[in-house]
Amino acid sequence: ADARLRVGVHDVRAEAALSWVDLRLARELEQKRRESLEHALTIAKIAGARVRAGSAPPSEETTAKALAGRARIDVIEAEGRAHVAEVALGHLTGIRGRSIDAAGPLALADRPMDLAPLLARARGAQPDVLAAEAAAERLDRSIEVTRAAGVSSLSIGPSVTREGTGDWLVLARASFPLPLVNPAALDTARARSDAAVQRAEVRHVRVSLEREIDLAVHERQHAREIRDALRETVILPTREALRQSLAQYEAGSTDAALVLAARRELLLAEERWAEAAAEARRADIRLLRLTGGDRKAGGGR
Repeated sequence: ADARLRVGVHDVRAEAALSWVDLRLARELEQKRRESLEHALTIAKIAGARVRAGSAPPSEETTAKALAGRARIDVIEAEGRAHVAEVALGHLTGIRGRSIDAAGPLALADRPMDLAPLLARARGAQPDVLAAEAAAERLDRSIEVTRAAGVSSLSIGPSVTREGTGDWLVLARASFPLPLVNPAALDTARARSDAAVQRAEVRHVRVSLEREIDLAVHERQHAREIRDALRETVILPTREALRQSLAQYEAGSTDAALVLAARRELLLAEERWAEAAAEARRADIRLLRLTGGDRKAGGGR
């Protein structure tokens, strides 16, 4: 029962940590979309000034206002997503009826992870393995219980009877178990078979766990490579492209299409980076759950 309880505690901890990532991601998306809304409102303001100055057709201002309205809807959608994640995290942690501040960065500093120490750690204290071993031990004990229940006991009993003639009959009865006969042999063999199956299940859990840890380590590294590549090769150039196109639009040397395209690409890149950063945190949590540790694999508390 203690082993099953430990499995349940680790499962709930991992689920709560994943809910924290969902809430932190939703708040990050909400912030990015608010910034995008500010850009859209700035573009709409510039478009209105250009239309009034006669340097742009009225459709340009209408398009800019429509995109600003869509940006507001995106912000509302992010707020709803954050609320759902906050409710889920509140129920998992017992913090219900209060606002939860998902403090901490969405992306953590990297720390190299070696596979061999993780496998050694999992073999020693992983909760699923310990639960499987406890179940195997319980079935081994059940063999002894079944064998003991089937053994005949030594029985000695007196018997006193008074006949109708007034005579008394005093008898004694004794029974001794035969050492070569076990009435519970079938039940004992069945219990021994169940125990052997559970011991095989322990080996299966260990092998499956090693495979899952191996995959989780590679998944963790892959998620970080995508996150870092998005930041260096997509977000930074796209952010500079938006800055330059907005400056050119304010100077009247380009049209709104270029600015709107740069704004859209930046928002998509930033949201994809946030999703990749959240996936890297999820990979840390899944690896933490597999190894049965108490600290995040990424290096933070």
